[in-house]
Formats: sequence, structure tokens, C-alpha cells
Amino acid sequence: LVALIENSPDFIGMKTEDDSRRILHINKAGRELLGFPPIEQLRTMTIIDLQMVAPSTLSAIDMALKKDGHWSGESVFYHYQTREPIPVDLRVFLVFDESSGATIGRAIVARDIRERKRAEEKLQESRIQTQAILSAIPDAVFRYKTDGTILDFRVPNPAWNLFLAPDEVVGANLRDMCAPAEIIEQILEATRKASDSGVLQTIEYSVNALLGAARF
Repeated sequence: LVALIENSPDFIGMKTEDDSRRILHINKAGRELLGFPPIEQLRTMTIIDLQMVAPSTLSAIDMALKKDGHWSGESVFYHYQTREPIPVDLRVFLVFDESSGATIGRAIVARDIRERKRAEEKLQESRIQTQAILSAIPDAVFRYKTDGTILDFRVPNPAWNLFLAPDEVVGANLRDMCAPAEIIEQILEATRKASDSGVLQTIEYSVNALLGAARF
């Protein structure tokens, strides 16, 4: 068990659950993640000394442990030396003695999610840039699955409402639109070819919109 804890890439620690809040153990990955001193020194310190989480977070965890015996969610650790905020997936739970049922301490397991957060930020930036580009295009733009289910859309001309209210379009199928069935099937066939080949497909057609014929 000790070898398992020490070789885990995640932060694994344990502290007493009495008023002393003394650190019992933090594994190697945890010490390196937060820049803690050697384990011998850690065992003379408390969770308050380490200042690894915000006081408000610690209070919320304390309340959850008293009520349910566990807490989990995204949180932020702070590096002991640099105070760099480190986002983590955090789980905290009480540990009990099997024979007496008495509380031994509090276990803390956390995973560094900085890379995931950076990827999420880049994805959000990409979405914002894509939306800005789409907003500058004076054309109707639809994003849909290969089966025709509409995921989202942008129609700059109110006349192109396609006989559905805006809140009805997302989740509907291209076959529900006002274009003739044979046109929709051409669009879906072109979509399948584009998906399979990775090559842009182009078709032209026209439909009757509220203000007259519209050519696509």
C-alpha cells in the first residue's frame, strides 16, 4: 500500500481530523507538485501552515465532511513557495478504523489539471474566433451531423427562417427545412462525401423564402 501511494502520479495525503490538523503523510508526487519541504518537516506542520487551499474552500470541505463524510470537485491548490495557483480535481474523505469505527483522519487525493484547463482555454478562444469569422460572413451557416441533425446555425437574413422558429431549428433535421427533399438528399450526400474524403463539396440550389427566391 505504501509503495502504491508513493508511486502514484497524483497528490495523495492524509491529516489528523482532530483540532491539531497535523499532517500525517503527503506522497512524493504531492510534495513535488506543491513544493513542500521534506516529509519529516511536513509531519510537524498543519494543513493551515501549508496554506494549500483558500480558507473558504477549506470551510466548505469541513462542512461537507461533517455532513456526508466526503467532498469532491474542482478546486485550486497554491504552491507552497511561489503561491502559483494550480487547478486540481480534488477528492477529500474521512478514513475510519475498521475495528472501532473511530475516525483516523482525512484523506486528500488530487490530480493536476493544468494541461486540461489550458486545452479548454484554447478551445474557448478558438470558438470565439470562429464565431467572429462566422458573424462577418453575410451567408447562412449551418453546422449539422451527417444524418442531418442541426447542431447550430446562423442566418443573417430574417427571410431565411426556413419556416421554423429559431428555437426549433437546433435539434431539427435538414429534412424539416423548406428545401425540396431531393435538394436535402443532395446536401446530405455531399456531406457524407466531404466527411469520407476530407475534400470540400459544392452544390448549388434555390428555395423559396419569405421575400422571394433565394439561391444557395
